[in-house]
Order: sequence, then C-alpha cells, then structure tokens
Amino acid sequence: MNEQNSAFHAGEQKLHQQLGISRKMEKIGNQYIRNFMPEQHQSFYQQLPFIWLGFVDKHKQPWATALFNTQDQLVTIKNDKELAITFDSQLQDNKFQPSNAFSDIALLGIEPWTRRRNRLSVSISHWTNTAIELKVKQSFGNCPKYIQARQMNARINRSVGFTQSTRIEQLNAQQTGLIEQADTFYIASFYQGADISHRGGLAGFVKVEGNRILFPDYSGNQFFNTLGNIQQNGLAGLTFIEHNNGHMLQLTGQAKIITKHPLLAHFKGALRFVQFDISHGYWTEHAWPYTFVEGEQSPHLNQTGTWQQARQNLTAATNNMHNQLKLSPSQQVQQMFKAGLQESTKYTQRK
Repeated sequence: MNEQNSAFHAGEQKLHQQLGISRKMEKIGNQYIRNFMPEQHQSFYQQLPFIWLGFVDKHKQPWATALFNTQDQLVTIKNDKELAITFDSQLQDNKFQPSNAFSDIALLGIEPWTRRRNRLSVSISHWTNTAIELKVKQSFGNCPKYIQARQMNARINRSVGFTQSTRIEQLNAQQTGLIEQADTFYIASFYQGADISHRGGLAGFVKVEGNRILFPDYSGNQFFNTLGNIQQNGLAGLTFIEHNNGHMLQLTGQAKIITKHPLLAHFKGALRFVQFDISHGYWTEHAWPYTFVEGEQSPHLNQTGTWQQARQNLTAATNNMHNQLKLSPSQQVQQMFKAGLQESTKYTQRK
C-alpha cells in the first residue's frame, strides 16, 4: 500500500503485513483516523487540566512530557482543525522550547478517572512564552483498555516545575524501584511526525536490567503507531511519574522490538516485548502540580502477568519437565493419564 493513500506509514504497514491484517487496518484507518477533531474530542480536550505531549529535540531524541494550567483553561478549540494550549510557563519542561524542539508534536489527552483518551498529531504554527497554537494533522480516539482508574487530588501540589531537573546517565535505586513498580508509563516516538502513547500493566510489568528496560506490548487497536516508529528508526522516550508526589522520570534512548523471548508466553495478550536502552534522562522531584490516589485496576489486566510471575511460571515448568525426564516411559504414561483424568473431571464438574 502506498503511504500517500494510507493513514499509516511504512513502519506501521510492515507490522500490519506481518500479521496479515493490512486490508482490514487500511479500512479502519480511513474510517477512524481523521484530519479534524470530532465535536466529542473538542469538548474532551477543553476540559483537561493537563495534557501529555511527545516531541523531538534538536538532537533527534524523542521525549514524553506534559503541559499544565492550574489557573485557567489549558486547551482552547478554535475550530475542528485548530487549537491552542495556554500553559503555566513556570511549570514548563525546559527541554520543550522553540530553540530545541521540532514543530511537529503529538498530544495525548487522558482522564485516568474516566479512562477516556484521545490523540492528536499536530504542528506548531505559533509559539509564545505561555502558549502554542496548533494545526491538526491526524486525530483519533483510543479505547480505555489497560488504563488504571485514578482520581486526581483536588489540592494542587507544590510543584517546582522543571527548574530543578537533574540529568542522569544511570538509574539509581529509587528510579529503578519506580519503574519496576509502575503500572503506567508514557512512550514518545517519531518517524514522519511525533507520537505519544500510554502503556499500562500490572505493577511489575516493566523490568530493569542496568540501563536496559524491557516491557510487554499488549494487544491494542493494532494501529502500531509506536511500534511502527520504532520499526523505522529504533528510538523512543519513556516517562514515569510517582502519582502520590509528582516526581517525574524522563528517559530517551534506543528501542527494539523483541518477538522471541523465553518469558513472552507468560504474558497473556502480549505478542512481543519492547527493549529500551537508556541514553540519558532527567529526574525531577515535584514536577507535577497534580497528584493522584490509587484507583481501580483495569479489568483487562487481570491475567496479563508480571516479570516475577513469569519467572516463577518458567521455573515451575522447567522443574516439571526435569521431573518428567526422570520417570520411566510407563511412569510418564501414567502421569499423562492422571493429568488427563483430572482435567476431564474438572470439565464434567463445570458442566
């Protein structure tokens, strides 16, 4: 399929082809990926107190960050193809500046308390110290799958913004703990334009090994915006927040799609892992003016698994295989018969 006639670029199309869903996704893309904002999306964006943003810096490194307005309306819709964001300049990410960022950016509007989310690919047409004006390139909605329902605290946190960000080359114990206990993070990527997406899982679904991060990619809308970008240039930016105090960890680096791994089968709903190698990042305490209370886990995550569970399952399966090899052929037959009889009894009881 020619990119010019498609809502998807070459990287996304390649992943569709690998799964044999190209024709289906072209039809869905033409129907749901628009060059304007539906009225429902317009109303949604205008009620947000914060918005996630994906951008690429002058070194062609992707970053995931957020913009806030604690005093007034954050997003203003001009028409179905134009909008403006008026933000608190003292809370602005100092990496997101006209001199450091490309004009094609991505927006993710998300309400954790309702699990609603919508996405935009936009270009900046005008930039001031406290506002950006934007033109819509692509607009589409996302399902609430894998979003943890969190309530935002009414009291505004004493945020210092990004003025006290610390550049890091290696993760320390606190940052590693944040990642390995996270049930939510945000990932920025780019190819023909920037993209930002939400990722959710059970606490413990992200693994850290030194400066390498590994996480499962669960089945979603199959647009493959993030994976398609990674397929093309192998770059990504990950951001984690501590929801109870507003600390923020931003990372940028190299990303790779992993389709073969001994633990992949133990993550239900995942067809692949994403491997992320940290180039560098920034740690900012109290970056967020908003904090959140723990909420309801997404029901879609009940059986998805964690790295600890996966290792335990693999160990149990390995031990069972070794025990089987120790049995004589007749004993193995007896074990198989016993297991089959137990399963048959369970089936009869269920009926």
